[in-house]
Amino acid sequence: MKHNLLVIGATGQTGGDTAELLLQRGHRVRALVRRVDERSERLAGLGAQTVEGDVLHLGSLAEATKGIDALYFTYPILPGLMDATANVALASEENGVQAIVNMSQVSARRDFTRARDVGHYARALGYSPRTLTRAAVAAAGVGAKEFIDRRVVLEGKRLLAHGDEPVAGIGARLGFLDTSNFVKYFVQRTGTTPTTFRSRYRPARAAR
Repeated sequence: MKHNLLVIGATGQTGGDTAELLLQRGHRVRALVRRVDERSERLAGLGAQTVEGDVLHLGSLAEATKGIDALYFTYPILPGLMDATANVALASEENGVQAIVNMSQVSARRDFTRARDVGHYARALGYSPRTLTRAAVAAAGVGAKEFIDRRVVLEGKRLLAHGDEPVAGIGARLGFLDTSNFVKYFVQRTGTTPTTFRSRYRPARAAR
């Protein structure tokens, strides 16, 4: 089933990756951006509806949530977090948003290198694993475990395509102390080995 989804913070790394994933899944994505720039234009080119607004401004947020089934919310651990969270809750209640995925940037950007189990993230966000899985399905069309695994694989692909680090080093950076476990994990989720994936982007470095 396709949903109308709002991604707040869609021009950031975490929000941008999520918006792209949702679009790939065939959902209708609205991206709340603070200003139009190259990042927002790229999302629009991929099929997202971009809306200018600020999560700290309740009026613009209320407008952005109209007609939305579920939203993805990310905000840095900085002053303004509590106000932003309250605004999201108020706007969502006003417009009948069915689900909110509150993905802390601390968890999304740091913890995935050392934890891949749903329970870890559920505890960090104050939810039960079942609730987190329901929210992930509602917002992204996949369960929480699948969402986490895709985030790990995405980072692995980024490091392989754009860096010089050996496969063993990338695996260790993503929390795999045994290189063979990283290779197996990557193959199961992409259908190819890390070395083969890298060769498509960096032929001269395929032997690494």
